[in-house]
Amino acid sequence: PISGKYAMLRETYLMEQKPFQYTNLLTSGTLNRHLMEIQDSASKMLEELMPRLQKEAGVTEELKARNPLQWAGMMNNLKHSAEETILNDLVYA
Repeated sequence: PISGKYAMLRETYLMEQKPFQYTNLLTSGTLNRHLMEIQDSASKMLEELMPRLQKEAGVTEELKARNPLQWAGMMNNLKHSAEETILNDLVYA
């Protein structure tokens, strides 16, 4: 069974938008490997993007201590931005 948010999204995308590619991956026995590569790449990309986005936006531990609600809101926005990049660059590419 496929696990991971990005792997499942990629599988759904392939089934619905690229059925020929999906069928080729499935019949060649490489679908699961492909989906796990997408999941691994997406997770790594998220780990690399978040610190850079935090630095660019000025989201620091000092802000977290001073204003936790603002920090949480900014972190949610940054994660959303990072995930949008991942979806566009990896999952739906």
